[in-house]
Amino acid sequence: MRQLVSRGKLSQESHEFLPAKNPKMSHFVSQCEANGLNPQTLVNSNHLTTSSRPTQTSGTPGMGPLIASLAIFAHGLLMKKDEALCTTPGALASLQIFALLTVFRHCPSSVEAWCRLSSTSRSQVSGTTLNPQKQSQRVQMLFLCSCFLLCALRGYAVAGAEVGTSMLLETAYGWKRHSIGLLVSATFLASIPLRSIYARIRSSFSTLGWIRIFSGIAIGGTMLIFSKVTYLLPGGLLLVLADSVMFPALYLAEGLTRGLMMQFAKENYVFSVNLSSFLAIVLNNAARSIAPWLSRLNISASDDPSEGQDLFAACQLTCCILFLIAFEAGVRYLSPQAVRPVIVIGMPSLNEAENIESLTRVVDEGCQRYFPKHRCLLVNADCQSTDNTSAIFMNTATRCQKLALKTALPAQGKGAALKLVFSCMLEVNAEHGFCIDTDLKTVTPEWIRAFSRSMDFDFAAPRYLRHRLDGNITNMVIYPSMCAAFGYDLRQAIGGDFGFSRRAAEAFLAHAWPPKVEKYGIDIFMTTTVLKRGYSVCEVELPPKIHSPNLPKVKNMAPEVVTVLLGQLDTETLKGLELKSLPRIAWQSDGPMSIPEVKVDPAVFVGIAESYFAENQQCIMAHQASMEHVLDLQATLKSKSLDMALWARVLHWALTTQLNREAVVKILCYCFFLRAAQHCTEVQEMSNEQAERVVAMQREKLRLVAFEARE
Repeated sequence: MRQLVSRGKLSQESHEFLPAKNPKMSHFVSQCEANGLNPQTLVNSNHLTTSSRPTQTSGTPGMGPLIASLAIFAHGLLMKKDEALCTTPGALASLQIFALLTVFRHCPSSVEAWCRLSSTSRSQVSGTTLNPQKQSQRVQMLFLCSCFLLCALRGYAVAGAEVGTSMLLETAYGWKRHSIGLLVSATFLASIPLRSIYARIRSSFSTLGWIRIFSGIAIGGTMLIFSKVTYLLPGGLLLVLADSVMFPALYLAEGLTRGLMMQFAKENYVFSVNLSSFLAIVLNNAARSIAPWLSRLNISASDDPSEGQDLFAACQLTCCILFLIAFEAGVRYLSPQAVRPVIVIGMPSLNEAENIESLTRVVDEGCQRYFPKHRCLLVNADCQSTDNTSAIFMNTATRCQKLALKTALPAQGKGAALKLVFSCMLEVNAEHGFCIDTDLKTVTPEWIRAFSRSMDFDFAAPRYLRHRLDGNITNMVIYPSMCAAFGYDLRQAIGGDFGFSRRAAEAFLAHAWPPKVEKYGIDIFMTTTVLKRGYSVCEVELPPKIHSPNLPKVKNMAPEVVTVLLGQLDTETLKGLELKSLPRIAWQSDGPMSIPEVKVDPAVFVGIAESYFAENQQCIMAHQASMEHVLDLQATLKSKSLDMALWARVLHWALTTQLNREAVVKILCYCFFLRAAQHCTEVQEMSNEQAERVVAMQREKLRLVAFEARE
């Protein structure tokens, strides 16, 4: 299976293997393999299992058709034309049966061996899953066998119609062979408009509903083959129309069915993904070998052409009806789990052993309450914690399935952890994802409910109630900058807890990441990426966020966030236009939301500023001349403070200057620490509402400077 995963990923919508174009998936795949997991099983399994025979079947798919095609070529070269015409189908069928028989060496030889294999695979399950709807092996085998029958019926119906239509057009309607070949081939192109219609309105029906619809369309198409109907249009045109309706409908119905078949094959200990694909191909081609002979036999069975045509039409109609019956007979074994969309909840961590268990239980409860129609995958992306965070996570009993991933390097950063979450989301074909900081102390299941209502948007940013002394990087740098750059009142662009669609996750992984994005710069990278691409964004109201204090790490955090911010806004023009509000998901709770008191000594920021200046003095002083028109650096060093108006000019300069990026970051961070100290002094005795108005004034100061600069 490892060979299979490294070559491509399975599309949930069809049964084809698509090449994996994203190299960022490789680390996710290696992490799954390190845990003994098959990444393919995450797409639609109810728990995580390992493939019990990873190497025995990896080279099997496609060998039967390959051998058969070589045999046809050899017969055509070595034998006379008439003899080759008679012997080729027999040789083809013989080779396919031989290939089918060779498959059995990959299967256990006895029921006892099946049981041993099943128990071995179950012993390799990662995580705790309490899913009462897990399907038994017998039920899975019954459904898979019905899918194999559907593949054979589709092959028979299409090949029979193709040959039978050609024969009727030639013998009954006098068409020339080159015209027949062209039109019959063109009927397959009808799959394009039907596939386009399906792509536009596929959300209107479930996968099972679409299979029934396409089967019904195919049955309707075969009705046009009967002789009494074909007389409605002259020249046999209705035969061509019948093929144009039946071919694409059967192909799409079988494609969706194979998708479901692969989902069950990932959980089956006997029919693996490779083996199921191989059997489907063999049976399909075997049926295609028989269909042309039987179709010609039916048409020539009577001296009356119309009777032969009706016999052929009845055979095709029966085949299409059997397709629908076989599907209905098999689908009753299908678990509702197999068609439920996947949601990934990412929990990046570093040494959060004290909090990870309670957080996991809360998130699991929220998923069970507010995502009843989805299958939730909890992903702990850990930065190689030294306190067994991942082990505690995996040992926590949950009803959702779980996966533990690790970054390549210890303490690599939150961004590196979330990259694993994004890759996992794409690999399992999840439609939506969320990330929640693992140091959260106040998260409740209602947080999951709030984010569950944001799934109509590509990106959901939090809008917490925050203490006036908390979130200084957001208040002083990020909030005013985002408002000036994009014209949206996005309050918490680096809040830490976000919702994102599959399209957004693809955008995050579209290009190589700068080093700072893999650390604290990830939040602003995500937010600016979706805004720059014009994706739909909303805000989710949340109660106060109580978490590990950021003040001890603000000295390292600020340069990383600022570096990514300046890089992301490098091509943006600051706007002084009217500020627009984003759609907002209101918080629903009966209880009061009080903001716990936070104490911050402004002198701490002054001390950080002095320490930061001492470490970067040479660089800062070397570039003071480039900003003399904005800031008197010497006076600032003496006063150790920065007022609101002066800070707005410094921030505008940093966002628009062409000076060396590293120097700009160091100057801006030094000024930020001083501005944060003065801001804390100014709002310390205010209420939280009054302090919020001060932050809004700071935002308007920058927008005013940007407007004046444009004028």
